[in-house]
Amino acid sequence: MGRNYYSQILQSQSVYDDSRIQNYVQSIGDSLAKTSHRSNLIYRFTVLDSPEVNAFALPGGYIFINRGLMAYLSTEEELAAVLGHEIGHVTARHSVRQISQAQLLSIVSYAVASKAGSAAGDLTNIASGALVAGFW
Repeated sequence: MGRNYYSQILQSQSVYDDSRIQNYVQSIGDSLAKTSHRSNLIYRFTVLDSPEVNAFALPGGYIFINRGLMAYLSTEEELAAVLGHEIGHVTARHSVRQISQAQLLSIVSYAVASKAGSAAGDLTNIASGALVAGFW
């Protein structure tokens, strides 16, 4: 599951073109990952060339951090805190749960739309998006 999403992200986003930074982030991430609850995974840490202040994780150990967030980090410890937080999402399988919920809710939305019309389906899509995002 994570590998497919990883490929999609790499096709739609630019990877930050600095191998020194990429290797540094991978090195810090590797040192944290080997002490995690899922140390058997091969973690891939990728810096994206995006100004957004964000980091996120996919199932299977795929972790992304945006250049925009990197600009706010002053120390190796701050970077380690961000990467450790994302490793926590992987070990707790948060992404798997969210993706599974989204897929289930998408099926429900389709069923509602086919029976009650597209407006009801649109409302179901909005509600399911809010639910998966944690607003409910």
